Amino acid sequence: MDDKKLKILKMVEDKIITVEEAMNLLALLDKQVEKKQSEIEKTERKQKEREQKALIKRIKEEARVKKEEMKHLKHQVNGEFKQAEIIKLSENEFEILPREQKPGGKLQKKGWFGGKLFGGGRKLIIRVEEKSKAVVNLRLPLGFVVPFIKGGLKIGQMNSPEFNKYMSQVSPEELEQYINSGYVGPLIDIHDEDGDEHVYIGIE
Repeated sequence: MDDKKLKILKMVEDKIITVEEAMNLLALLDKQVEKKQSEIEKTERKQKEREQKALIKRIKEEARVKKEEMKHLKHQVNGEFKQAEIIKLSENEFEILPREQKPGGKLQKKGWFGGKLFGGGRKLIIRVEEKSKAVVNLRLPLGFVVPFIKGGLKIGQMNSPEFNKYMSQVSPEELEQYINSGYVGPLIDIHDEDGDEHVYIGIE
């Protein structure tokens, strides 16, 4: 019992006020306490609502930024391959062939490349498998310049989140060095610990 209530009871005991007057005072005191508690709860509730709104706003902003990043990435990939044609060989398997610009702005597939028909010569192979299923299977003729190699790597990144982890070990510039040196063989051939993920990048 708080001091104010004790003081009221003491006044009744000393016959300063009647019991009825004391009851009225105690009831009034209870109302004041309830009002104060209600105001505290209201303030806390408003603070919680503000925090929730701020959290929702931050989540929406992060989602918007992520969406913009994906749009930008897809735009980059599309831009880098605008002078190429993607040929679908089978499910999740593609070959990227360059095109040449003809007079009048029309694009045409190049039948020859470096003195060889496509299908011959070395190719950069990018293959990602998840649970023995091909997620990415790209074959890029080695005549492609570095921007097309970057685009091929971005396709792998977009189709497999795990691809980013493995790609920290190789860069487009390193790939270009291997290409120019005449190297043939694997560059990356990694299985994860569980055996569910297989990433292979090589020159064949």
